[in-house]
Amino acid sequence: MKPFKQWTVKAKLALLIGVFATGFTVFAWVALNTLSTLKVNGPYYQKIVAGKDIIADVLPPPAYVIESYLLSLRMADPANRAEVSELVARSHQLREQYDERHEYWNTYALVRTTPMVGHLLDDSYPPAVKFFDLRDEYLIPAVQAGNYTRAQQLVRGDLNRYYEQHRKGVDQVVKTARAYNKNIEQEAADAIDRRTKWLTWLGLALIGPIGIGIGWVLGRSISHTLNGTVSALSTTSAQMAATVEQHERTAINQSAAVHETTTTMDELDASFHQTAEMVRTAAETAQQAAHAADNGLETVRQTLDGMRSLKDKVGAVAEQIANLSEQTGQIGTITRAVGDLANQTNMLALNAAVEAARAGEHGKGFGVVAAEIRKLADESRRSAERIGALVEEIKRSTDSTVMATEAGSKTVEADIRLAEETAHAFNGIVQASNTAWEAAQQTLLAVPQQVAAVKQVLIAMESLNRGAKETADGLGQTKESVQYLREATSQLQTLV
Repeated sequence: MKPFKQWTVKAKLALLIGVFATGFTVFAWVALNTLSTLKVNGPYYQKIVAGKDIIADVLPPPAYVIESYLLSLRMADPANRAEVSELVARSHQLREQYDERHEYWNTYALVRTTPMVGHLLDDSYPPAVKFFDLRDEYLIPAVQAGNYTRAQQLVRGDLNRYYEQHRKGVDQVVKTARAYNKNIEQEAADAIDRRTKWLTWLGLALIGPIGIGIGWVLGRSISHTLNGTVSALSTTSAQMAATVEQHERTAINQSAAVHETTTTMDELDASFHQTAEMVRTAAETAQQAAHAADNGLETVRQTLDGMRSLKDKVGAVAEQIANLSEQTGQIGTITRAVGDLANQTNMLALNAAVEAARAGEHGKGFGVVAAEIRKLADESRRSAERIGALVEEIKRSTDSTVMATEAGSKTVEADIRLAEETAHAFNGIVQASNTAWEAAQQTLLAVPQQVAAVKQVLIAMESLNRGAKETADGLGQTKESVQYLREATSQLQTLV
C-alpha cells in the first residue's frame, strides 16, 4: 500500500468524501430521529392535540351542557310557549352530540388514563346524564302539557343542582388539561434543546477536521497549477485593461457627440411645436373671423329685411294719413253745414217766438217750444264751432305727420342702401377669412409631418445616445472588473 503522500488527488478527495459522508449520515440520523419525535402527529404532538381537544370539547357544545340548561330555562318560561317545539328538537340534538363525544373519549386509548380524561368521564359525565334524563322524562312533558309551574320547579331545583355538579367537573377538566398541556410543551421544548445542542457539537466536530483536511490537500495539490494560471491571468488582465481604457475613451467621445446632436434635435422639435401652435392659433382666429363675418352678414341681411319692411309700413302709414286728411276735410264740410243749419234754425226759432208773442195767450206754448229750439240751435252751433276747431287741429297734425313720414321714408331708403353696401363688405370679409383658414389648414397638415420626422430622428438619436451611454457604462464596469481581476491575481500570487 502506497504512503499517504503518494496518493493521487482523486484518492485523497475520495477518502475525505467518505469521512464526510459517514459523519453526515450520523448527523442526518440524529436529525431525522429528532424530527420524528417532534414532528406533526408525533407523540408529543398527539398529546398536546388531545389536551387541546378536551378544552375545545368542554366549551358549549357538545361536551358542556350549559346550552342545554339555557334551553331548559327558556322552555320553562311561559313567554316562549310558541317556541317549545323548536327548543325540544334542539335539546334532543344537543344530547345526541354529547353522547357522541362521550363515546369518543371513552374509547380514546392513547390518553384514557390521563387525569383530564378521568375527570371528564368520572366527574362531569354522571351529573350530565342525570340532567338529561330528568329533562327528557319530566321537564319536557310538563312543558308540553302546559304545566309551567312544575317546569319552573324542576329548572330551579334538580336540574340546576345536576348542572352545577356537571359544571364543577368541567372546570376540573379544563384546569387539569391546561396543566397537562403545559407539562407536555415543556418536555417537548427540553427535548428540542437537548437534540439541538447534540447536533451542533456533532456538526462542528465533523466540519472542522474535514475543512482543514480538504484545504491542506487541495492547497498542496493545486498550488503548482495555480502559479501558471496566475501568471497567464496577470498578463491577460494587463492587456485587457489597456484595450478597455482605449474603448472607454472612444465611447465617451461618441456619447458626448450624440448628446450634442440630441440637444439640437430637441431644440428643433420644440421650434416645430411652437410653429404648429402658432399656425393652429392663426387657423382658429381665421375661423372665428369667418364665423363672426357670417354672423354679421346674417345680421345685416336681417336689418335690410327689417328696413324694407319698415319702408313698406311707412308707405302704408302715409297712405292712411292721406285718407285721414281727406276724411278730415269732409268732416269740416259737414261741420260747416251743421253750423249753417244751426244759424238758420236759430233764425226760425226767433221768428217763431215773435209770431208766438203776437198770438197772445194762444201762442205762449209755441213760444216756449221756440225758445227751446233756439237754445238747441245755439248749442249745435257752438258744438259745430268746437268740432271745426278740432278738425283744423287734426288737419295741421296730419300735415306735419305727412311731412315726417316722407322724411322717414327717405331716411329708410338711405339706410337700405347703406345696409346693402355693408352686406357686400361682409361677403368680402367671409371670403378672405375662408381663404386664410384654408391656408392655415394646409400649413397645419404639413407641420405635423415635419414634427413626426423630427421625432423619428430624435428617437433614433436618443436610442443611439442610450446605446453609447450603456457602452460607456459597460466599459467602465469592465474596466473595474479588469482592475479587480488584476488585484485578485496579485493577491493570488501572494497567497500561492
